Amino acid sequence: MSYATSVKYAVNNLLCVSDRIIGQLMSFYRSIFVLGSGKISNFYRDQGFICFGKGNNERAIEFLDTYLENFNPTDPEVLFHAGLAHVRMQQYAEAIPYFRKAEALVGKDPDIVLELATCFVKMEDYPEAIDYLKQAIKIRPAHGDLYYMLGTSYENIGDSDKAFAMYQRAIQINPRQPLFYHALGFAYESCGKHEEAITCFKKAMELEKNR
Repeated sequence: MSYATSVKYAVNNLLCVSDRIIGQLMSFYRSIFVLGSGKISNFYRDQGFICFGKGNNERAIEFLDTYLENFNPTDPEVLFHAGLAHVRMQQYAEAIPYFRKAEALVGKDPDIVLELATCFVKMEDYPEAIDYLKQAIKIRPAHGDLYYMLGTSYENIGDSDKAFAMYQRAIQINPRQPLFYHALGFAYESCGKHEEAITCFKKAMELEKNR
């Protein structure tokens, strides 16, 4: 085969390969249009939930944010999970806008209210935490942890009487939780009530030992 013929053969092969690649690209873009925006949006939503379920929170936020920004900014489930992903990464300030948008859409959902309360406690914004914890208690009055969190919030703003009441209520709801006795013990200790504090600490140690 001559040099000229070889070159011509190689060029024809390259053109055929290019045609195949272009054809594949065209098929890909046609498939996107056939899928429609609904299925594309579901892809971002579904991938966000999959990443969230696998604990890949940063990637989950990327997918969920893309869905919210480009397809549906008023999906409360997506807003809630995007907020949760930020909470998992201890990005409490970033989580709050997602939860508040979800709350505006669905009302006082107990899970949303509880997450907002938790964020404000973690951020040491105790007045906001107290407000949301009160709301959460109205929805879930038999939740001992809520009273414990409310007690710590009151204690941090210097309201000892309310802190005592909340710790005692937490213990009434769940008398086998050593954390509640520890909190009440420290509250007694800070007020100079040493005997009461010792009684609480002993009870907490006893419960921890029997676990």
